Amino acid sequence: MYDEYDDIFKIYDIKTSTKGWSKYQKNDVSKTNQLLIYKKYFGKLYDIPMSNIAIEYYIVKRRLYENAEFEQKRIQKYSPANGSVSMKKMAEYISTFVNHAFDASGNYKLDAEYKKNLGTNNCKFCEHKGTANCPESANI
Repeated sequence: MYDEYDDIFKIYDIKTSTKGWSKYQKNDVSKTNQLLIYKKYFGKLYDIPMSNIAIEYYIVKRRLYENAEFEQKRIQKYSPANGSVSMKKMAEYISTFVNHAFDASGNYKLDAEYKKNLGTNNCKFCEHKGTANCPESANI
C-alpha cells in the first residue's frame, strides 16, 4: 500500500495463529526475514529507497481466551526491526544458505548437511509424512 502523505510504501503480511505470536515467534529470524526479503526486493524492483518502505505483520488470532476478564483483540500487529543492520543480517543469512545449498552452476549440493528438524509438530502437516520421501520413516 502507498501512503501519499508520508511517501511511504507499506508491505503487510497477514498470518494466522492460534493465540497470537509470543516473544519467541517475534524473534524467529525465519519468520521476520520473510518481510525483510519482500522489502529488499520490492525496493530493488521499483527503485524505491529502503527508508520509504515500512513492513508490518498482522497476526489474526483464530482462538481467543474464554471468559477473559479483559477485552481481547483478534488482530495483533508486529513490525520487526527493518533498518540497515537487520537488512544486512538478512542478506548474510540468505547468502550463507545459498552458498551452502547450491554450487556455482545453481545445482543442489547433495553433500550439504543440514540438521533436519523432525518431530511431531514439524511433521504434522508435511506432505511427505509416511512416504518414501520422509526422512523420519527412512531413518535418515
